[in-house]
Amino acid sequence: MRITFVLFFTLTFIGCSSLKRENEILPKDDFINILVDLHMLDAYTTDYSTKKMTGVIDSLTVYTSLFEKYNTNKKVFDSTLSWYTLHPKKLSEVYDEVFGKINRINQDLKDKSSLFKNNKSEIVWQRSKNIYTRGDTASYPKPFIVPINISGTYLIEIRFRMHEDDKSINPKVGLYTYTMEKDSSITEHHTLSEFLILKSNNSRNYQSVHDIKHENNKFLKIAIPVINNKVDSFYKNLQLSSVKVLRLKVEAEKEGEKE
Repeated sequence: MRITFVLFFTLTFIGCSSLKRENEILPKDDFINILVDLHMLDAYTTDYSTKKMTGVIDSLTVYTSLFEKYNTNKKVFDSTLSWYTLHPKKLSEVYDEVFGKINRINQDLKDKSSLFKNNKSEIVWQRSKNIYTRGDTASYPKPFIVPINISGTYLIEIRFRMHEDDKSINPKVGLYTYTMEKDSSITEHHTLSEFLILKSNNSRNYQSVHDIKHENNKFLKIAIPVINNKVDSFYKNLQLSSVKVLRLKVEAEKEGEKE
């Protein structure tokens, strides 16, 4: 992560803000986690070639969504950043933790994704047919439901494009698990991950790796997209190219195939 970006990011957020009272300062851990999320998203805009590939990012929408995630707002965030700016040593310590955490997250995803190469995984479910959604009256694709019959490490791969003129507010990919009883009641619901969709006129690949434990009537729910719009009648423009769910094979399975 470039130092120039750090400086730009800092100046952008402290621009017109003034130092607030101590009780309006975010806890250090929350501040670090917000910075991690913001840096990982804003990395797409710091490089010209990357920006050209991914398209336009609505920064205000992205930041608002992240602040809601941590139950805070821009005013409190600005106050916190202003306070740390007046304490350079503490700000430096915060950024050491931020970049350390980003490196660990990137390395962890890289390591997990690499496990699924070289025939070490199997496809347990996939949908390859293109789904186009355009216009004010069009409906978004219904969530995909995948039965979880074996405990294991799962990779969810999605190829998706949401055009820049789509009017979705804070669109996300949502991955969830739930258990359904015979009477169709849901007894357990767990969020695996929710990550923001970047609007672009180019298709992008999204990946997420999770350990999922098998239980009776356990399902994986893949929602594309999850949105914050209050009504359904707004302009939609997206294309879902493929969704694939892979499970990492365990050593016993691989040995059995050799025999």
